[in-house]
Amino acid sequence: MEPFLGLPPVGQLGFVVEDIRDSLPEYASSYNIKSWFEPKYAEKHFQIGGEEIELDLNLVFGYTGKLQVELIEEKSRRSPLYRNFLERYGPGLHHLGFYVPDLLEKLRGAHQLGLEVLQEGQFETAGGGSVRFAYLDTQQISGTIIELIDIKLYGLNVPQTEFMMNFARLTGDTRKFEV
Repeated sequence: MEPFLGLPPVGQLGFVVEDIRDSLPEYASSYNIKSWFEPKYAEKHFQIGGEEIELDLNLVFGYTGKLQVELIEEKSRRSPLYRNFLERYGPGLHHLGFYVPDLLEKLRGAHQLGLEVLQEGQFETAGGGSVRFAYLDTQQISGTIIELIDIKLYGLNVPQTEFMMNFARLTGDTRKFEV
C-alpha cells in the first residue's frame, strides 16, 4: 500500500478523547508537550458516505519534535467514526496522519486499491488557510485508520509545524496555551 500511495513519514498521531480539558494533562505529560494550539475555524464541512453531516468538534494540537499530537473531542456524538471508536476502545490512538500535497491524487490511488473513505472534511480559517482531510479504512491492512491531510495557505502547500501554528496566531487562527 505505501509504495503505491507514496505516503511521506507519519506526521500526526490522532487521539479521540471524551473531554479534551480532562485529557490534556495526561497527554501533555506522556508526550512531554507543554504548548498546545487550539485552532479557530471560520468554516467546517464534513461528509460521511458523500453526505454532509454536522459535527461539533474540539481539536487541540501539540508537538513532540516534528510529530504532531492531535486530540479530538466530538461533542455532538454524530460521527459514527468517533462515537464507535470510543464505545469500542475508549479514549486512545484513532489514526495516523500523513501530510500530502494533493489529497485528490492520493484519494484516486486509494480508490484504485479498493480503500473506502470513512469520513472526510474541510476546515477554512479566516487567515486564508484550508485543511482538507480524509480517513481511509485501512484497519485490516495497517491496524489503524490512515488520515490523509492536505494543508494550504492562499492555495500553496504549507507544512503543519509548530512554527506554522505560531504563525497562525498572528492571523488569529489559533490560540496557544500551556499545560
